[in-house]
Amino acid sequence: MTFLNIISIASCIPSLLLILLVSAQTKPQHALVSPCPSVFEYDTSIQHPGRWYGVIKLSSDYTMHSLWLRVHFDNHTIAFKNCLGSVTQENIFEFMINRTDFVINPGEVKKVQFYVEYKVTMAPPKVKYILFNGHKICGPSDPSILRRSQYRYHGTDMTGCPYRPGAPPPSSEEETSRNSTNHIQSTTKAGVESNSTKKM
Repeated sequence: MTFLNIISIASCIPSLLLILLVSAQTKPQHALVSPCPSVFEYDTSIQHPGRWYGVIKLSSDYTMHSLWLRVHFDNHTIAFKNCLGSVTQENIFEFMINRTDFVINPGEVKKVQFYVEYKVTMAPPKVKYILFNGHKICGPSDPSILRRSQYRYHGTDMTGCPYRPGAPPPSSEEETSRNSTNHIQSTTKAGVESNSTKKM
């Protein structure tokens, strides 16, 4: 190989590195598919490296005066932030939103907007299940298949606004609707009754 050939090859290396870098950055994002579209949706209108946004729709057949919303992911999550209540990180897969003055009445649908942060070098964490005041409203029927970590972080405050970058904080008790989504189960003297979805 002549000296001129070596120089020619060396001059091409920066261009090749640039092509590889662009290809890595434009690699298609992992598909985010909700396990329960009537209750939870990924907000794909916002694109942010190492972060995705989502909305949970809550409804109930009876008046409730507090909120304990537990969200479990399938992968390590750095942060889970929202504008509605305080957040406790249960472990690296699970977070809980708490708000004691939260009120929801029959026929209402209230949206909880949030976002999660994760390492860009890893696959984004996906929602596995959601519990609303102790009642599962999204997720598999067998909880034993869910991943759990061996340690807990109690009292980690991850309250974060705004929901959209550069936008004012939204109201997380957004809309009231007559169209019910996934109702939690109501307990009666006869036991637990599962309420069917109704549309006006």
